[in-house]
Amino acid sequence: MGVGGVRRIEVTERERPVFGGTEFGAVGPYERLHGTIFGELDPTHPLNVGIVNLDRAARNAHGNVEYQSDFRILKPLDLDRGNGCLVYDVPNRGNQPIMPRLNGAPDGGHPQHAGNGFLMRRGFTVVWSGWQGDVPPGADRLTARFPIIDHPRYHRHGTGGVHRREHRAARRQ
Repeated sequence: MGVGGVRRIEVTERERPVFGGTEFGAVGPYERLHGTIFGELDPTHPLNVGIVNLDRAARNAHGNVEYQSDFRILKPLDLDRGNGCLVYDVPNRGNQPIMPRLNGAPDGGHPQHAGNGFLMRRGFTVVWSGWQGDVPPGADRLTARFPIIDHPRYHRHGTGGVHRREHRAARRQ
């Protein structure tokens, strides 16, 4: 199979038009696609051997490790009217930070809130995908599903299952 990658993309919802049908100048109205990316990785491929515990994850019939990730695409209804540029916004805890930062939208780009329309008036397509496996679903967040390593070796150390570490800086007095 090689290194691995995306095997299927499934669009589960299409909202059109979004932002109440607002026309963004010459670009026109926008739509938002929601869906799931289905992928798999070959744990024996040299580019994947550095992924911690990938070799201990459950494998499919092809010997690969499967994963899933939510995605969202915000794009002009008519792509020919857009500027041809894609902006990938890395989600933070499943939220879409570019919309409040560049568009002044109050809640990260919910379809009712275009903010000031900065990105849309300029014809950008914006893409998000979930990448953090410990983000709880809901509240319009993007999530990702990865295999949980459940190996007897980890049980004796009390480390089987999902783990998360949080660091907090001490406040200086």
